[in-house]
Amino acid sequence: MKSKERYKKLVAMNDSDLQKEIFKLQSETMIKKIDIANQKYKGFNKISENRHDIARIKTILTGRLLAKVEEITKEKNG
Repeated sequence: MKSKERYKKLVAMNDSDLQKEIFKLQSETMIKKIDIANQKYKGFNKISENRHDIARIKTILTGRLLAKVEEITKEKNG
């Protein structure tokens, strides 16, 4: 249920906000990996959640890009 709510929130965001969210999640993931390596953090599931969220965001951005390309193609072909 949580992932569906998160997906709806992500779909409502614009492209630049999604790019910022990807950067934030990637940074957070890297910090968590370093903390785990230094035995400061034991929350492995947060890394997995971040990876899934990054994949969701990239899927949304790709879908939007393909929709734009399809729209332009239809306009050209008339």
